[in-house]
Amino acid sequence: EILMAIAHRETGGSFNPTAYNASTGATGLMQFLPSTWEAFKVDGNGDGEINIYNAADAIHSAANYLRSLAGRDLDLRKDKELILETLAQYGGNPFTQEAKSYANEVYKIATRFEVLDILGTSGYIFPLKGKTLANITSGYEMRHHPTKGVEKMHTGIDLAADNGEPVQAVCAGIVYYAGWYGDYGITVKILGQDQLLHMYCHLSGVAVRSEQQVEAGTTIGYVGSTGESTGPHLHYEVRTSPYNYGDDINPINILQQAKLY
Repeated sequence: EILMAIAHRETGGSFNPTAYNASTGATGLMQFLPSTWEAFKVDGNGDGEINIYNAADAIHSAANYLRSLAGRDLDLRKDKELILETLAQYGGNPFTQEAKSYANEVYKIATRFEVLDILGTSGYIFPLKGKTLANITSGYEMRHHPTKGVEKMHTGIDLAADNGEPVQAVCAGIVYYAGWYGDYGITVKILGQDQLLHMYCHLSGVAVRSEQQVEAGTTIGYVGSTGESTGPHLHYEVRTSPYNYGDDINPINILQQAKLY
């Protein structure tokens, strides 16, 4: 919760992994200063590279830095005073009112995240009630595009559903975007607490707003056929940092873990 709260505060809720503050030189999701990054950077995702613009590397490096400041791991409820002191150091000169205000703000955000019952406790939830993997009509694969008439990579999974059916958030997180998104039609993007971007596309309408915090299972929109679509269905897509087109991964592993309702 603390790390997610820092990322929320430092990026203004955008969770932009390439954020840059020109006035301070702070960079990335956790807004590291160059000297601090060099001292505490770690390979968070185990890919053999350490990149300040990689969300996993930034988060694990921030955890390394916080652990160094506090001297041990922290519990959100049991260690409030130590957490506030540590966050004040993370935010600048710990003796200034600005740093103390920063610490209090981050702590309040962290307690809100705790209420969400973050991933690892809540887990994934299947995006459509009463549906299973048997309702997949098109997988993550090369296919003949149904409207463009060319061979094209299908970057998500399509689930058969009726127009207007409620769509549930697969993972707890924060709404990154809700609105029209080109060929995807009406789309809701949620930056999950697993640090993946979950996309729900071709919707007929949305039930959330940008920067809204949602729990796994929250209704975030309704099945439709907007954008490049031949009929009502849910296109579910998952992307890794930096969350652009081409950063997609196969969502099947997530759906296989998802709790059915």
